Amino acid sequence: LASPESNSANTGDLLKLLQAKTFDAKAAEALFKSGAELKSFDANGKTPLMIAGERGTTEAVEWLLTKSVDIDATNGNGMTALMYAANRADDDVAWRIVAELLGKDADYKLKNKDGKTALDLANAKSNSATVTVLEIEAES
Repeated sequence: LASPESNSANTGDLLKLLQAKTFDAKAAEALFKSGAELKSFDANGKTPLMIAGERGTTEAVEWLLTKSVDIDATNGNGMTALMYAANRADDDVAWRIVAELLGKDADYKLKNKDGKTALDLANAKSNSATVTVLEIEAES
């Protein structure tokens, strides 16, 4: 077993990896196997899944969803990974991540501290494809 210090270091390294422009699944898996904590929060209260959704790293989101992560975890602002993904400026990436999260039963009805849902955030960004994906989920 790794020591608490190495778990903390591995978790920090994993959070940095998730913030990189490209995702290295092999490195992430090695950090995970070395004790990186996927339920941790960064200094801004974001989980690894929130970071990946916000950054638009589809590969990281897919990798994290194969692990035991809380898909509907919220930070201090009540934001979830689904909300961060829906709030991206790049609709082409946002809808794919939103669809991936919804496919794993992310709760689209949750509201952040401002009373906004993922659909509200996508509408505010004029993310038409993301809005469509969320509306289809709401109708099903």
